[in-house]
Amino acid sequence: MAPRLRVGLGLLPSPLHCWHLGPELLPEGVTMWIKRDDLTGMELSGNKVGLLLPHPLQPE
Repeated sequence: MAPRLRVGLGLLPSPLHCWHLGPELLPEGVTMWIKRDDLTGMELSGNKVGLLLPHPLQPE
């Protein structure tokens, strides 16, 4: 049987930040949120890191 070794590939989930663009760029009452995949701690970002991690519903 293969050893079950888990390695942390990134700081996941990546955080969401409110992006304040000002009233000249966004209509009144609209808030824009961005997902900060650049803060995962890896040079890879987004779904590239996520695809390397086991899915929670995947059988072990």
